[in-house]
Amino acid sequence: MRLDKVYIDGFRNLRQLDVDFDERRLTTVVIGQNGAGKSNLIEAIAQVFRWADLRRADPKYKPRFRYRVEYRIRPRTGDADQASRVALSNIVGEPELRVDGKEVTRAEFMRRKDDWFPDLVFGYYSGSGRRLEEIFDRHQSSYYAAIARNNDEAACYEALLARRLFFCRQIHGVLALMALFAFPETKIGKELQDRLGITGFHSALVLFREPWYAKGGKASKATEASNFWGAQGPAGRTAEKLKALAFHPLALSGNAIDDYRDKKQDEAQFATFLRDADALKPLGSEFSDDGDMFSALEALDV
Repeated sequence: MRLDKVYIDGFRNLRQLDVDFDERRLTTVVIGQNGAGKSNLIEAIAQVFRWADLRRADPKYKPRFRYRVEYRIRPRTGDADQASRVALSNIVGEPELRVDGKEVTRAEFMRRKDDWFPDLVFGYYSGSGRRLEEIFDRHQSSYYAAIARNNDEAACYEALLARRLFFCRQIHGVLALMALFAFPETKIGKELQDRLGITGFHSALVLFREPWYAKGGKASKATEASNFWGAQGPAGRTAEKLKALAFHPLALSGNAIDDYRDKKQDEAQFATFLRDADALKPLGSEFSDDGDMFSALEALDV
């Protein structure tokens, strides 16, 4: 998918903003002074895609500004060279959904979602604020609800495909590197070495903290730590794989302090340590590819 044209009016400092992107280019860079509205433009576009994907969700997600977002997208099936032109709009007098100039119904759009809607709208913000990340929370919470303690692998995979909006956080970089070194690619490995000085996998410590669903008192929670407190679904399966490959996995009690307002509190924890690349390789062999492994590791974090 490549953006073509975007019109935003009434979102923070954006007034009748009309942007014509070069859809022939794979990458677009937006440059401007602080306060010019660069982040606002990104947030507005993300809100439009969230609303288009979660049309039946709570009306609070409906954009409260006027917009028209046009993009080109190649269908997942059929002729890959035949790109469709899709327009999303809430401007009075315009169709809400158009494909190749023709108005389509919401039902038809959802049926052809694989051809007309991006597989993934990826967000990342290098600062400390959550303003952009919050736009992706609804998709994250829906995915969590679908996979938490769910042993139906097919249903969990469908939930993964259904999460069309994904916000990248710091932990995802760590998980991506683990998956990469389990499924190494020479070209990417060289880029990491030349640009970032990352030469290989050394070790990994995965610390499991007592989850909200842990039952019983302090002693019971400590005992259940080695069973990951009954975790199921992709998180539970991946945790067991880590435990089987870890060097001396052990349960422990940790002092949890999440931020400056919290008091110290003992909680049950479980530690698994992969001591070298030879321990990472058999973990990778449990998955079909790096994407499969990344999704499984992310389920642990979720």
